Order: sequence, then structure tokens, then C-alpha cells
Amino acid sequence: MTRLCRIPLSSRPSMSAGALLAAGTLAAGMLTAGMPAAGMPAALAAGKPAVGKPVASAASGTGWQLVRDTHYGPPKNESGYDVVLAHSSDAWFFGGTNLKRTGRPIVERWINHGWRRPVLPADLTSWIVAASAASPKNIWAVSHLGGYVLNWALGKWATVPSWTPLPGRQFTGITAITKKNVWVFGASSGTTPGTGTWHFSGGTWTKVSGIAGDIYRASDLGATSIWAIGGVSGSRNAVEHFDGTKWSQVTAKALARMRFTAVLALTSHSVWVAGRARQKGRERPKLVHWNGRHWVRIAVPGRAIPSKISSDGHGGVWVVTNSARGSWVRHRSLRGRWRSTKIGTGPATEISALAVVPGTTALWGGGRIKAGTGTNAAIFSHGKIS
Repeated sequence: MTRLCRIPLSSRPSMSAGALLAAGTLAAGMLTAGMPAAGMPAALAAGKPAVGKPVASAASGTGWQLVRDTHYGPPKNESGYDVVLAHSSDAWFFGGTNLKRTGRPIVERWINHGWRRPVLPADLTSWIVAASAASPKNIWAVSHLGGYVLNWALGKWATVPSWTPLPGRQFTGITAITKKNVWVFGASSGTTPGTGTWHFSGGTWTKVSGIAGDIYRASDLGATSIWAIGGVSGSRNAVEHFDGTKWSQVTAKALARMRFTAVLALTSHSVWVAGRARQKGRERPKLVHWNGRHWVRIAVPGRAIPSKISSDGHGGVWVVTNSARGSWVRHRSLRGRWRSTKIGTGPATEISALAVVPGTTALWGGGRIKAGTGTNAAIFSHGKIS
């Protein structure tokens, strides 16, 4: 079941933004969370691929809005979007459903002012945990535990035949620089083994060892400048850089004794990493910024640890911070001023990923909202998207 709606998160002063979303508040005549509309085909109610009706501008206001949410499968299914890619004229949302079991990947696309659900290859399991665009027409994605690599080319999704699946080993990131130059990452965590780091070049995959062997995520400025977070004699404790020839660890006092969760490279003079550091006996959320000369550590409001970072299109950044106590999207302006929006009161309603629309300050967000005994995959927006 799919709902098309626009709910400004601050439109009702009597309810908090989190309460609005958690309650599934909708305008009159909209659908109730988790229930098919009268006359709606069962296939659409179950979230099977279908073409959605075109909608007007997805974000006409200036605050965060819930644009659309979809329930996939039985009512108890938990669905969500964890990855967002944005281009000037379209956007992609990746995630999965039936997350407590084997899982199934889901993809949705905004293009030509309408919604599409591109068909994925049959019999895929797990969910999509990371994606990267070599170009708007060539997109790569990896599953969490399904072991496969996906590629969008010539207008369709397919598994990459040159990749040998590694089911049971987790992927954690992917960076596609060109259609012939792709990095995939799989850092280990707890008892779950990772795939390791692999580089696709010249039509073949090569496993990378050494300090780059346990990279978690990466962000590139091109083939000769890739910034990454990973583990070196530990877990997610290092910032690393690839110069086109070799990987090296980046060290600085501001980076010491941190556990990293996200990385965003904007220019050679602006690189952000996020994570946590122990301070006064507690783990505290932190950003660290490379300004071209120094790394500077910055405190993040609240206690929730940052999980994703996005540019705001104007010199600042947006930070996703989620925990069992709630979901917040926090904005740090170019001048260093923080502003926070509470999205939900727990993990059942949250924004999980953000992406700025190139050349603008508008953003798309992906996540989930509470729906009965499960969750719906949800799409959010901020600012004017045309």
C-alpha cells in the first residue's frame, strides 16, 4: 500500500514533529497506516512493483515533510529506506522489507514528477545497505547480507555477473567512480564477518589487503582522492585516504580515540567525519572537519550518535542522529549554528539517510514510520523540490 501525502512536521503546534509522524497523521481522505484502500489491487497493497501516480512538487514548504510511505507485504513486515541518491532531475531510495527475517530489497525512484518502482532481479534476499552513482545512468548497489552487487545500466537493474556472491558476509559501503572503477567495502562487526575491500577495475575484481582491508564507508572526490573510515588494529577507529596509488591512514589529535560512523568528502579543503568519543565517562557524538589545514573536532547536540552526513548545499551539513529514544535530523550552518528537528520518538519512526539535490539546498530523506505492528518505508523532503 502506498500513500501520497505532504505533512509539514511543524504544521500542528499541538503535536510535536515526532508525535505527528508516530501517529501517522494524514489529511482527510488519505489512507490509514497499514490498511489497503478500498478498491486498491492486492498487488499494490503488498508493495509489488507498480507505477505510482505523478504528484505535485514533493516539497512546497521549508521544513521537513513526510512525502510518501509504502507498506510492503504482510502487516507485520518492517520496511524502510536506508540509502538515498539525488540527482538534479531524479532521486533513488533503497532499503528492504521483512527485515527481521531473510529480508527482501526494495527500490523506489522519483523521476519526471512521478514515482516508479524499478524491477529488481528475482529471488534476491536481504536489503540494500549502500549505493553509489557513477553517473545518473549508471548506479551501483550492495546488499547487507545477500552477498550480491547490483548495477543499473541501460534502464534496468541486474546482478553484476563478474562478482562472485559472498552470502552471509556483510557489505557496508560502495563507491562508484566510473562504470569501470568501483570500490566495495565490507567491514566486520561483532560476530558478522565482512566481505573485505574489493576494487573493480579493468573488468576484474581484486581484493585489497593491508590497512584498507576493513573499510566501512568511503566518499570520493575522484579516482585519485577517496576518503574512508575503517578499522586499523581495531574497529572503525581510523580515517584513511587513497591517492590513486595507495591507501594511507590519516592521523591527527582531533581524530584520536574515536569510533567513526560516517564520512563526507566535499572538496579537498572540506572533509567531514562523524562518530563518537568517550568524554567524562560517556560516549559523546562528534563531528571532525578537515578545513584544508587542520582537523577540528566539533560537539554534536544531544546524545544520539551520528550515522549519516549530507551537505546542505550552502557550506553547512545535515546530520542524522538516531537512537532507541528518538530520531533527530540536525543542521549545522556554515557559521556553526545548530538547529534540530525531532522526527520520531523511537526507531520505528526515523530518517535514516539524506541527500542534497545538486545545485540547491533542498534534500530528500529516506527512512520508516510506524504502521500498526510493522513499519512503512518512508520518503521525506526538506525545501522546494521541483
